[in-house]
Amino acid sequence: MKQLHLCLSAFLMLPHAVRAEVSGDQGYWPRNPQAGWDFRFKGFVIGAWWGPEGVDSEMEAYKDAGFNVAMLGRYMTTPDAHYTEEYGTAALLQRQLDLCGKHGVWAMIDSYTPNDKPWGGKMGEIGDHPTHHACSMEELKWLCGQFADHPSLLGFLLSDDMPELDERQMEATRYLHENHPDLMPWVCHNWLKYHELSRDGHAGNPILNLQIYPILQRRHEKDRPPEGNVLAYCSDYANMRKVCQKQNLLMWPMWEALGNTSDSLIRFPIYASLAYGAQGYWAFTYDNNTFVKQGTHRTEEEIKKAKTKIYSVVKKANHRVLAWSSLYLGAESTQILSNFGAQDSVTPGDGQLVVGTSKNVLVGILKKRGAPTMAVIVDARASHEFRGLPRREVRVGFDDSVGAMDVLSDIEGRGDRTVNGNSLTVELDAGQGQLVLLHVRK
Repeated sequence: MKQLHLCLSAFLMLPHAVRAEVSGDQGYWPRNPQAGWDFRFKGFVIGAWWGPEGVDSEMEAYKDAGFNVAMLGRYMTTPDAHYTEEYGTAALLQRQLDLCGKHGVWAMIDSYTPNDKPWGGKMGEIGDHPTHHACSMEELKWLCGQFADHPSLLGFLLSDDMPELDERQMEATRYLHENHPDLMPWVCHNWLKYHELSRDGHAGNPILNLQIYPILQRRHEKDRPPEGNVLAYCSDYANMRKVCQKQNLLMWPMWEALGNTSDSLIRFPIYASLAYGAQGYWAFTYDNNTFVKQGTHRTEEEIKKAKTKIYSVVKKANHRVLAWSSLYLGAESTQILSNFGAQDSVTPGDGQLVVGTSKNVLVGILKKRGAPTMAVIVDARASHEFRGLPRREVRVGFDDSVGAMDVLSDIEGRGDRTVNGNSLTVELDAGQGQLVLLHVRK
């Protein structure tokens, strides 16, 4: 949606493949990092890096596509607003926050700013990058003083491309925890060193947001089959799942949605993230031609012409996720089953809750206190071609403990479909998923 400016390119996320790697002291597990927080937004976070320009037509298109969180600051600008005299001022963020409120979208303030334009005019202690910095403590306190009470504010991006938490990020997280526990402290990770994410319940950070970009990696591996991208997502999601469950972190994967991505490789990372227990996700749209073509589109007609073929795919998936989100928010992914070798999965068969499936199917079993057992069924077929695979019937057989299933509708006004017995058939597009409630006999 935006024209990329050279002055930004040095510090935006680099388009490289990143891997989740569990490393470090296997015996170290800190106290509960979610204790004491009470985030004002209780829903499922769906955002994009980056999102809409700061104009009504783009905000409306963004919300219509099912996104509920937008980034403010260096991304939500118009072409003439990058690094002008207004950048780094309260006036710019106030206008952007108000625009989010107007369209019912939550706002995450990106704290990065040029070194010569510190937030509030006072630099404070920062890193050694020659042109830009994430906010210092002085700047964070100024931002909170100005905007903490704004009804659209969700939280702050404290740092980007970080494998671990440094002292500034921990101090910033601690400050928000003690003074603004309703605001989310967001750190975007490009590598996973789990023992550095949460050193204790106050200094650590409760959110794991990892960049997962197998399709960018494919640019350097030209012969990689699409199934390799599916397995790469499963591998990183499995490692995120393991870390989040052991450290009680919120799992926010950042999956890849570039302009050349096929429809199946848009759907799969969305639905697979639910199977692995995600509590939110972000789409990485760095190449400016993903949902809406680059440029600022100020009218309804301009935005209509600028929407790409990916837009409708993402919109449908996001809205299905939101329709079911109240059920799996707070749920734990207790088991992953697959018949194609996904990492940390077991093969369906005797002794498992899932005894058999069609080829290339992923099933995540989710459990939450006071709620029925849930199954997220994902068609794991993938293609590099847009609409390269047809819709198909996916069959899943559960063991005899399952007496009936509710197949959840994602369409307003249409009731759920109840299937008696333990054998289910659903129609799915390649990469698509379906949430099913299981009636398990005691």
